[in-house]
Amino acid sequence: MARIAIIMPTYNEERRLLSQAIDSILQQTVADFELVVIIDNPDHKSNDYLETIALEDERITLVHNDENIGLAASLNKALDLVDSEYIARMDADDISCPNRLEIQLRYLEGMNASLVGSQLSVIDETGAALYDTPQIPLAPEKVSRALRFNNCVPHPSWFGKAELFKLGYRQIPLCEDYDLLLRAALLGMRIGNVGQKLVQYRMTSNSVSRTNLYTQFRYQKYLSKCYAHGQIADIDKAAQYANSKNDAKRREKYCEANARLNQTLELLREKHYGKAAMGVIPLITKSASYNEKMLRFALASRVGQ
Repeated sequence: MARIAIIMPTYNEERRLLSQAIDSILQQTVADFELVVIIDNPDHKSNDYLETIALEDERITLVHNDENIGLAASLNKALDLVDSEYIARMDADDISCPNRLEIQLRYLEGMNASLVGSQLSVIDETGAALYDTPQIPLAPEKVSRALRFNNCVPHPSWFGKAELFKLGYRQIPLCEDYDLLLRAALLGMRIGNVGQKLVQYRMTSNSVSRTNLYTQFRYQKYLSKCYAHGQIADIDKAAQYANSKNDAKRREKYCEANARLNQTLELLREKHYGKAAMGVIPLITKSASYNEKMLRFALASRVGQ
């Protein structure tokens, strides 16, 4: 039995990205681990590659879904199969730093925490650097307070004790990770972050233009409201809230604001400060809900200082 199980779901990522993600795990400075790859697509275009590397490296275990069952069900399926002391999450197109697991294990044990995340470096589809995520709260006490406003523990960077993961992911679309964090925190589990950039998170064109971003925001609002009252969210009531006031116009404006923000960040990265400044006013007038989202980010960051 490996001490650490890394769970990586994949739907249909291209071989180049999948290879980079898997290699970043196989090259970790910690050796006692198992990489569990859940293939949530019988027609995955990289099936042959995955079968080959699994034969070459005994640390890799493949789990095939007969049909697409989605993220939460795939993660739960993998959790039922592993029997490790610690579990880590990894996305199939991200890249982990070579010492990610070593650093997170040391921090987790030193802080007597149940789960830790880390800061992220955001890259594009080619691997070019875009920006670093803003400062997130580190100490468990600060994370607990910041969770009232926003998910401040990036899911692609999770590393924690199996007992927390075994709480399981519930079918709350787009917010399975936030829901699990809140339930764990309400049970008194300590959750923190490492103040280092240990994962390169890949931002694709689909990430920016997803039409379900507004629905995700509605779910986040309901979950955070329940958490603030010390309650675990009811799944059916969460769905009702997310679907209320969720018309096409609101979704469109929210997505436009998100695209505008990413354009502004790109201009700042390229040091086009004047053009970036000109995009601020259209950004803040585009969607009231998106403004609320940014306020929640700010509040979570402020609480975490």
